[in-house]
Amino acid sequence: MWLKLVEQFKKLNYIGFYFPFISDSKSKYSSATLTMMIISYALVVASMFTKKVDGGIAFNTLIATASLYLGRKISGKNDKIEIPDLEAESKEKKDEQV
Repeated sequence: MWLKLVEQFKKLNYIGFYFPFISDSKSKYSSATLTMMIISYALVVASMFTKKVDGGIAFNTLIATASLYLGRKISGKNDKIEIPDLEAESKEKKDEQV
């Protein structure tokens, strides 16, 4: 029984599944975290217009997925947390355009 279940999961893992992710405009790659954030935002908006969606749970989900999406740029190296400087990146882009 267990071996059949393991083989079934291996087969499903090999086949995979198709899910259309939203592409990130900055990196030009599809992003699962951005997709989750957009879906949770849609749930928050839906909770404003209908009573079928709990607004508190939808908003908490939005906060959690937004922190996943926005927190992916934070990286820890050698016991230090580095956050990229957005102003420096924008200045570099302006200099490259000139």
